[in-house]
Amino acid sequence: MIAGLFPATGLDIDTGISDGCREGGTCEQMIHPQTGASVISAPIGEVPVSVDALARVDGNTLGALATGGNEWRRAQFRPLLIETHHIDPCFAYRFQEAGESDEDYAARAAQALEDKIIELGPETVMAFVGETVVGATAGAVPPVADYLHRIRDICDRYGVLLILDEVMCGMGRTGTLHACEQEGVTPDLMTIAKGLGGGDQPIGAVLLSQKIFDAFANGSGLFQHGHTYICHPMACAAALAVQEVIARDRLLDNVKAMGAHLARRLGERFGNHPHIGDIAGAACSWASSLSRTVRPSSLSIRNGSCMRASRRRPWRTASSSTRWEARSTGSMATTCSWRRPLSATLPPSTRSSNG
Repeated sequence: MIAGLFPATGLDIDTGISDGCREGGTCEQMIHPQTGASVISAPIGEVPVSVDALARVDGNTLGALATGGNEWRRAQFRPLLIETHHIDPCFAYRFQEAGESDEDYAARAAQALEDKIIELGPETVMAFVGETVVGATAGAVPPVADYLHRIRDICDRYGVLLILDEVMCGMGRTGTLHACEQEGVTPDLMTIAKGLGGGDQPIGAVLLSQKIFDAFANGSGLFQHGHTYICHPMACAAALAVQEVIARDRLLDNVKAMGAHLARRLGERFGNHPHIGDIAGAACSWASSLSRTVRPSSLSIRNGSCMRASRRRPWRTASSSTRWEARSTGSMATTCSWRRPLSATLPPSTRSSNG
């Protein structure tokens, strides 16, 4: 139903609707080799590994922990996690070199995926997983230049599935229902949650392309999967009602307008702050990276992100200031800690510029 309402991504079918915390695991179960699932590049019976961008998968289930790169979450469960491999995320603030253009950096970041696939052997890699716009682990990090297009091309070249995690950034937070619409990239599978039910009901889902569906339909005819509250009728009804309100009230237009307003205000308020090294995000999802080192110059916001600065560490004064600014305007802000030297600002889609 959700995919039918908003077909812009090219994903045709939704499935695996659950209680809102297991969509990542559902996605992994779906791509794991099953009888007749010929879309998976490795032969049935072998267990190909997945490659994901470090620190870019939402969730705390065993499947999400194995795929993601949040070491603090992973540590105590490491003996239970399946084998995966990671590459660095497309994170210009941390990894773009001085003097390197966005296009050159995007090419270098994407090349890491191809290099890893070749290193492991293409026949052993089943999927690449990443957040379209990185969420809680790194703040709010949009892809640089044509990074996602390059990732899509590499996946197609080697028969690797592309899975996008839009649990946080999807369902309207970045100004389009699905963040990947803005990149012109269609994944093979995509996880959604959070904004899907608008907080009224816990619900998550996996969107899949026709070729993935056909692999099941023409093979085993069965996706072996289930949870206690899967396809809960009240949660599904709430999700449908939320999507109808988004369309009826043109909330995506408001997200775009408020996103531009928020970007401008963050730049005005914190662009010259000595302990904020970066302000990055998209529409109603922004984060300020905090630095103990005093920045030598002011920031300049460009295309939803900012120029790199000096080495960053958390600084409580800047964190308290950004949190106070966010809360005074009715937005949500995360708490900064040594594990996450940033302060994120996440206003609701119904927010107006005058309060």
